[in-house]
Amino acid sequence: MDISYWRALSIENRKWKKNTSEVLWPIMVPDVAEVQEYMDIPSRFPFEPRNPIKNTVFPFSSEAGRQVLESEFFIAGAKIIAKIENRNSFMRPLGFSNFGLGFGSMIFTYRNCPNNCPLAMWWGDPEVTMGALHWYPLLMREGYSSARNIFNDFEL
Repeated sequence: MDISYWRALSIENRKWKKNTSEVLWPIMVPDVAEVQEYMDIPSRFPFEPRNPIKNTVFPFSSEAGRQVLESEFFIAGAKIIAKIENRNSFMRPLGFSNFGLGFGSMIFTYRNCPNNCPLAMWWGDPEVTMGALHWYPLLMREGYSSARNIFNDFEL
């Protein structure tokens, strides 16, 4: 039996492909207090900057625009992490990952925003007025216990 795999898009996040990857991978560390505090946290995988390239890579329209986006999402993610007391060790400013600053994916659908997107896209709760969840996400992430989750309609 042969098994064929089809895909429309493959997102690259390997370190040796960082300069041409389709994810957020900053070229420098912004000089912002929360970012510096985050960078002071001991890490098994220290930050390695991406080298800017001349030709743009999907989904970015220009290198300059990409750098602004990377920087702003990095700053926002570091500010969110600064509010979290007991965070998961895989939680990074640019999304869940076991290395670097996070996966940095920019792909989401109308159904949900994956946790490997930058934290500013999905972290938080608009109803909370203080604490770590006091952040209005750009795209509200639906957890497994969400009322919209169809599996909640079934009883075991």
